Parts: sequence; structure tokens; C-alpha cells
Amino acid sequence: MLKGCVIENGLWFRLSGDPSDLIALHDTVRKIQALVIEYGFHDSDTSNLLVDFMEKIEHAYSGKTESVKESVSVDKRTYCGFSCTWIELLICSNLMRLMLDYTIMDELDDINVQLLEYLTCKAISDIDKKEASGISQYIGKRFVCLDIKRFIAEFSCSPAAIKSDDDPDSFRDVLQYLNLYFEDNIPSIN
Repeated sequence: MLKGCVIENGLWFRLSGDPSDLIALHDTVRKIQALVIEYGFHDSDTSNLLVDFMEKIEHAYSGKTESVKESVSVDKRTYCGFSCTWIELLICSNLMRLMLDYTIMDELDDINVQLLEYLTCKAISDIDKKEASGISQYIGKRFVCLDIKRFIAEFSCSPAAIKSDDDPDSFRDVLQYLNLYFEDNIPSIN
């Protein structure tokens, strides 16, 4: 089973699990990525963000990153893991939630998305920062999307911009990104 926790004073998120769990998550993200490519947006921010997330997962289960040894009952098991920024985690999980309706997914894919959302929500509740509590309202919520192709084309959140999450203002940066893409923040027409 996948597990998640906050690391480095709450600025990063670590996802770990048995290699088979990470492979299943990788397969889910790959299906979403395939849809983005099928729509012709292979070099979009959406595509690049998903590819970067998939590479982290792949490096974890293939042993290219550090492993965390954890004792399970009597046997010792090796859990593989990787770290990612909050923006990367939240944007990827919400993109996956959005795209579920546009691609053929099985029950395991849906469980992976729900589990990722659950782990994110649980981890964010353990953080003591005021800005972190504002983020939890966006977990599991869908992006505003009337036209999926247009959304993918206009979505802007490059992996390079979200990798430098080592500063105390990182949660404000996460909220800034999230505020752009959710229903509650669309001006009403009167």
C-alpha cells in the first residue's frame, strides 16, 4: 500500500510503497499522459508535469532513488519512495482526477487517484502552517474545465517552476497556482 508523509519541515511530500504499488501508480499516470499525447499536446506544461511525476515514480520502483526499509510483521520489506513538491503533488493528483472522465480507467486507477488524494489530505492536516490548511479545500476537487483540449493547451505550471519549493512561502505559491484553476474563483456573470 502506498504511504505518504511530509518531510523537510513540511515543505516536501514523500510517497513510498512496495514496488508493485508504485508500478500501479505509474500505470495510472501513464494512462493520463497518453490521453494528453493523444490530444496532440505532447510538449505542453500538462504533459511535462505528468512526465516528470512518472519519472520520479519510475526511479523509485526501479531502485534509482533511496529506499526506506520498514518492518512488516516478521518479514522485512523494502519500500521504495520519492519526494516531490506540494505543487507537483496537488496539480498531478487534480489533473488525474479531471482526466478520469476522459480516458478508460479501471478500478485500480480510480483507487490510485483516491489514495493519492487521501494521503495528501492526511499529510497536509499534520502541517502546522496556516497556508497549508487552505490547500486542503482543493484536494479531490476538480479543475474548472468546459473543454478538455483547451484546458490542456492553456494549463500553465511548468515542472521547472515548481521544483524550487525550499522557501517558507511555498504554500502561498501552491495556493496561487490552485486558485487559478478552480470553480470558486471564476468571476460570476451578473
